[in-house]
Amino acid sequence: MEAALGLEYLHGRGVLHRDLKAENVLIDGRGCAKLADLGVAKADLLLVHKEASVVSQGFQDKRFIAPEVTQDRALSTTSTDVYSLGMVFWQIAVGSPTQGTLPRFYKTLEDWYSGGDVNMREEIPRDTPGRYAEVIRWCWRFNPAERPTCGEVVERIKQVADKRDTWLV
Repeated sequence: MEAALGLEYLHGRGVLHRDLKAENVLIDGRGCAKLADLGVAKADLLLVHKEASVVSQGFQDKRFIAPEVTQDRALSTTSTDVYSLGMVFWQIAVGSPTQGTLPRFYKTLEDWYSGGDVNMREEIPRDTPGRYAEVIRWCWRFNPAERPTCGEVVERIKQVADKRDTWLV
């Protein structure tokens, strides 16, 4: 959840991370998550609009970018950061990028461009609590307008979190 809080903080100040991936979520000595590598982050006064565009420099890890960015590399929004956040949560659920398969729409270009939602259920490990799998799927919505804001992700996690859960950072 702390990664989502950090991203919410950035978005609230008009900054897109644009390179959010598990390797850029650091855990400090107290177990707190910190967002790192803001090298391709972009501040934009127009970011108050959820769909504000910024110039992409092409540095993003392709495994973590939203489908719409593959169609138009010049497009980055708060929604694309949220998609990447969902990929970070997925990687946490899988345990490492090599232990699981990438979501189905990474396997065929047709799915990328079909414009419809992709069923992700088989890609999320079965032992992932359903309430967290739901958050991941919400972040992964194909249509950027249907993805939550970081604030909505934080609120949803607060609603479903069990005090013993350490699953989402």
